[in-house]
Amino acid sequence: CLCALSNFGFCSRPFLAQRLAKVPGERLNSVSTFFNVMCIGIVVLVPVCLVTEGGQMTSTLRNFDRDALLSFIIKMTSSGISFFFYQLSQLNLMVRMSALAFSVITPISKAFVIVSCAQILGTPFRFLNLTGVFVAVAGVGLFTLAQRRPKIV
Repeated sequence: CLCALSNFGFCSRPFLAQRLAKVPGERLNSVSTFFNVMCIGIVVLVPVCLVTEGGQMTSTLRNFDRDALLSFIIKMTSSGISFFFYQLSQLNLMVRMSALAFSVITPISKAFVIVSCAQILGTPFRFLNLTGVFVAVAGVGLFTLAQRRPKIV
């Protein structure tokens, strides 16, 4: 449920950015727009999280001792900060690249995140996982080669 809401919020970002750009007066740059959208997302996501997951989260947190709770808070905070900068860097790339190039580079960045998380969590890589990574990397490589070829007019 939370992943679906997060993806919905991420997909809504261009729409919200357009709405902010239509407001008369001073225009926001991409970093300001990103910051505003992230703040709106937090304001919406926290209450939804408390309603949908609050009971389970509370009972789980009660089972933690003080050190485990501190470790959990540190990991969640660092994860949130890392995700913020990951999304900010993607936005900075997006405004500098064509829509086509960005849509091609996005899967490789997602594949990198998935592979990194799998390695950190100790998830074994099977043939299907490796095939997916290979397809993502090969697709970006083929796109790069196609971009270098002379355009046919």
